[in-house]
Amino acid sequence: MIDRQRSDKRVSIGLIMLFQVAALLVRSFAQQGLKTGGTDAMIAKHLSALIGFALLCFLMWPLVAAHSSQIRGYFRRPHSWLRLTLSSVAIGLILRAMRWASMFAAIFFGIYGPGDAELAVGAAFWWACPPAATLTLSLIVMALLTPVIEEVINRGVILGALVDRGRWPAIVLSAILFTILHRIDSMPAAFVFGLVAALQMLHYRTLWGCIVAHATYNLSAILDWNCLHGRWTPATTSLPMGLGSLLIAALLLTLAIWLARQHSAGAHAAPRH
Repeated sequence: MIDRQRSDKRVSIGLIMLFQVAALLVRSFAQQGLKTGGTDAMIAKHLSALIGFALLCFLMWPLVAAHSSQIRGYFRRPHSWLRLTLSSVAIGLILRAMRWASMFAAIFFGIYGPGDAELAVGAAFWWACPPAATLTLSLIVMALLTPVIEEVINRGVILGALVDRGRWPAIVLSAILFTILHRIDSMPAAFVFGLVAALQMLHYRTLWGCIVAHATYNLSAILDWNCLHGRWTPATTSLPMGLGSLLIAALLLTLAIWLARQHSAGAHAAPRH
């Protein structure tokens, strides 16, 4: 009986991953089609994401219906909404700052460099957001729908199916499965976020914290991608500065993990029937 339950869980995870890959492929084709048809690149990206989400929800519906009570249990009410929200917002911001620190370290070590050798040394940054309609669409897709859908799937269903393998194997495996669905350049950040979010889910026993942290991270990323523009070419790359940036990234990761493992805002236990 136990072996059959484990087999069912493996099949469910395999189906979920297959559904997500199918949604990503459809999203990619839709995005390319919209861009070819003359749609703005940013709008095409987010409209195609909506198409992908719609397909994913359609494919996932039988699994969701079969496990509806379990999924409702993922949304337990925390003991303290204020503590959960503040700590989750802090986790999202800390992880975003950690990615910036990692990028600075890569620049100092010479991993990242200017594409134009003639680019003047120095820094220049400016703030200019896209039209309100475009920015609103980006916020709806990235800071609202994406966190809810991805957290239910990854920190809810998948992590819940893996947890009988052991706490840390479940954390690492769920983070890997979350990572492989991202672009190559964002995989390291996705893996770190997957680890922290899994810790957060297992300790708080509710998806609300993961969703808030994910939404905060994506919101800050939206501002990075869409509103903050600029260039920076350091005059020199130095080992001490690179090591300093890595140290900052490590300290930020430690702080994020510590916040994710706090019990003070744990969820109320699900009612027993």
